[in-house]
Amino acid sequence: MIEKKRILIVDDEPDIVKLIEVSLTKYGYDTISAANGQEALDIIRNKIPDLILMDITLKGEMDGIETATQIHYSFDIPVIYLTAYADDEKLARAKETQPYGYILKPFENRELKAAIEIGLYKAEVENQLKAVTEELRISTAGFQNIVGKNIDGIIVVDRNKIVKFLNPAAENMFGVKIEQVIGKEFSFSIAAGEVTNVEITRSGGNRGVGEMLTVETQWEAKPAHLVSIRDITDRNKAKNKLKKHKHKPEKFHTAAAGREPMLMDIKKQDI
Repeated sequence: MIEKKRILIVDDEPDIVKLIEVSLTKYGYDTISAANGQEALDIIRNKIPDLILMDITLKGEMDGIETATQIHYSFDIPVIYLTAYADDEKLARAKETQPYGYILKPFENRELKAAIEIGLYKAEVENQLKAVTEELRISTAGFQNIVGKNIDGIIVVDRNKIVKFLNPAAENMFGVKIEQVIGKEFSFSIAAGEVTNVEITRSGGNRGVGEMLTVETQWEAKPAHLVSIRDITDRNKAKNKLKKHKHKPEKFHTAAAGREPMLMDIKKQDI
């Protein structure tokens, strides 16, 4: 059975509250009501509604906007304002509470129904996006923790080839520090599924050969490429023995003047 959505009506005019309750009950919603801001906050603490219809010009210590402000920061429940008239100052204050809509008095039932449906839909979408964002944040943190200990070099670049991440193994292979390359562009070609041999620096400072593989991925919910580099120097030596390599590893040179050639061409990102 589908659970009914609960709507809190905050208005100090009993006749209007009654009209809204009748309409919402007809449309399949549960309703609760409050006549002032403090009563509304007390109700919310005990019975969290799915959406709130809030009269802007409430009587009492708190008007509707101040009440909505406390709700926005403490409960994060969608609010739709009910108003017959509001001056520019009140409208400016109301916007700061990030309402999900406005309903002008007097209103028709279909306007009320549409505003609530849209408000509930927007709230649902936003909650889903928040959940996805949190999962991605956790996934990214977990990814960094895992690949940080990987012996293969790992680099993540966005669709514009701007470096978003590299692990310590990649730093050692290419003789760079993470702060030198994050946010900058790498010059080597990137194509998903493509395998390329590149020159790397091995432990002890000796040169070696790395096998670079690129695959498509996502980084912070955006399309990106993951580049992995594996040291295949010993494998190549065993395979080819004393034979000369038919193809020399592709080299990349640093743009930093006065430094020994590196494996990657780092360019400043245009701002």
